[in-house]
Amino acid sequence: MTFEQKDNRQSCPCPKCKSGNVVIYRKVAKCQNESCGLTVWRSIAKKELTDGQLTDLLMNGKTALIKGFISSKTGNTFEAAVKFDADYKTVFEFPPNKGGSKKRRTK
Repeated sequence: MTFEQKDNRQSCPCPKCKSGNVVIYRKVAKCQNESCGLTVWRSIAKKELTDGQLTDLLMNGKTALIKGFISSKTGNTFEAAVKFDADYKTVFEFPPNKGGSKKRRTK
């Protein structure tokens, strides 16, 4: 796969349709093939993905671990990788628990 630059916008081959190019814009990365419909929003969980992170997602199917996401339910920050699910929607991939299973409190 090659990474190209068109009209000062970065683009790469579409991982979903394999025939179009995904162009990275200011707020979104979108496949130029209208029948494909792949769209990746730059802002996820109140965190802006960089061009490099979007490129990793498009070229490799997932990003490296990213810190600074903010949960909409709790307001807590968390870290995760962003990857595509089977339908090419973005989902989080969390690192394995460092401590293994949670300790139970005994009386």
